[in-house]
Amino acid sequence: MTPTGSPQALDGGRAAVLFAVGDVGARAASIGSLLDDPDLRRSWREAAAEGLDRYRVERVVNDVMDVYRD
Repeated sequence: MTPTGSPQALDGGRAAVLFAVGDVGARAASIGSLLDDPDLRRSWREAAAEGLDRYRVERVVNDVMDVYRD
């Protein structure tokens, strides 16, 4: 199986990772990495927080409206 989800929302792996549905080994490895590496946790947390701004409803609506205005 291939990974599912939104790679754009994950910022190319800066904020999280995707793995195939049912790939327990990949999920466990990802969780293990987070448990073992405080710097990785911090960087994912920061990247995810930055990424949230891109997907706020107000911003997405404005971006779409800008396309129609142009």
